[in-house]
Amino acid sequence: MLWNLCLLLSTMVGATPVETTFDFVEYGPAYYAAQESRRPLLVVLNPGPSTAESSVKPEDIRKARVRRELLKQYTVVVVDASTEAGRKTHELFGTPALPYVSVIDKQQKYQLYRSSKPHAAEDWNLLLEKHKDGNLEVAKSASNCFT
Repeated sequence: MLWNLCLLLSTMVGATPVETTFDFVEYGPAYYAAQESRRPLLVVLNPGPSTAESSVKPEDIRKARVRRELLKQYTVVVVDASTEAGRKTHELFGTPALPYVSVIDKQQKYQLYRSSKPHAAEDWNLLLEKHKDGNLEVAKSASNCFT
């Protein structure tokens, strides 16, 4: 319901649904929105602006038209792990390395993909295409879903 309200409000002010996919900066609200909409959840944990580590920039993910279209099938959260809520999310995922990318299935029960490696444009294309349905069965049949 909240997600539908966000879409309605974004259309009223002239924004596209793609822009609303990056409205989440905290894991909790994104989790519930993904659960309600039955979409896979794309989680990006970034180290924070005051570190020397590189970050995944949302504008880089949505540069290409094909990725913008694929992102419409996801709920996306980009978390700053240097904030209090971000540190808790970072602990929840249990990954030491940042940035970290994860895709959680549409029921919000399993990680279909997780990685701390850098993602080139083609990596994002393949990742978003592969998990757009948020089905665990698809991930199980893939040999490298946890790279």
